[in-house]
Amino acid sequence: MGSEPVEHHRDQKVQLIDWDFPMVRYPMAELSALDEHTYLHGSEGLPAAFFAGYGREVSSELLLVHRIVGCLGWLSGDDWALWNADPDVPLLARDRLDRWHKRLLIWADRIPDLI
Repeated sequence: MGSEPVEHHRDQKVQLIDWDFPMVRYPMAELSALDEHTYLHGSEGLPAAFFAGYGREVSSELLLVHRIVGCLGWLSGDDWALWNADPDVPLLARDRLDRWHKRLLIWADRIPDLI
């Protein structure tokens, strides 16, 4: 069984699959969560190219409000304590959660400068 060459077409589109809450929700909440997770993985957030290809105007101010609410909500929630207390959380996942927690705290410290 040989490997077939992959055909590339200019009209191909990249599509995202949302496994977290697979339902239609509030687009700004979804965009802010995606922006936040991009940040958590080491970027400063979604790149301008994402918004250029998004297909509709996105209010950066409204996106920022959603990011702030999401960040503060997550930091003030019980998730962190539950994950730290759970002995079944693998070490690699625990390390990632620790990095994410630190990055969220750093981002939260920057909120006054962002607004």
